[in-house]
Amino acid sequence: MPRGKLNEKYVQDIAVEFLRDFYIKRFNTNCIFAEKELCVKKSLKRVDGLIAAKQGEKDIFVAVVEAKSYRTLYSLIPIDGDNSWFVHGILAGLIIALITFLIFQYVLWLRILIAFGTLIGGTFLFWLITFRLTFYRYVGVVRQVENYPAHEKWIAFSVDAQNTLSQEQKDDFEKKLKNSGIGLIIISPNRKVNIQFEPKTISNISKLKDIVSLYSRCNEIKLKLEVKTNYCI
Repeated sequence: MPRGKLNEKYVQDIAVEFLRDFYIKRFNTNCIFAEKELCVKKSLKRVDGLIAAKQGEKDIFVAVVEAKSYRTLYSLIPIDGDNSWFVHGILAGLIIALITFLIFQYVLWLRILIAFGTLIGGTFLFWLITFRLTFYRYVGVVRQVENYPAHEKWIAFSVDAQNTLSQEQKDDFEKKLKNSGIGLIIISPNRKVNIQFEPKTISNISKLKDIVSLYSRCNEIKLKLEVKTNYCI
């Protein structure tokens, strides 16, 4: 058991082990592939943990987990860095300015002046109202996990990292995860794991067909999940 702050490798090891048992119980099978450090083929992005299980005769269910600790705390904190917020503000201002220009039937130069004023005012009003919305806040680890193809996605981080965040940061972070359909587990000393909330399951078959083939070692995964082989744990 590590002392003091928990390192990322500890979080990763416990998270993968926990999710392996979690999906063994869910699918009522011992044929589970659960490994660390697999890459997405096209992007070469590396996922901390991948769990795969046979679902039906042909389909393979895939779950991924990203592990974080106090060393990567910055990636858990929501920040104002979403460019769409800036663009949407300008678009809102333009729409208000256009409406104003069409409504007021003054001389042309005055209509243009009023429209310009409402463009500036409408843009800043939109930014003022929406700057705290979670939708427009950037969370590094959420963007990272969203790029991993999977039926279910998890983030695991250490309890000491969680305790470092303010209540406002925790609320924003959890809201962002729920909006993205990502589950959250907290890792404590003594191998204790707490599920804060589970992820949403993506069931779009056409979008995630043969998803396991998008990862490295896909042939090994498929082989292990064949019921008649001797590779099941």
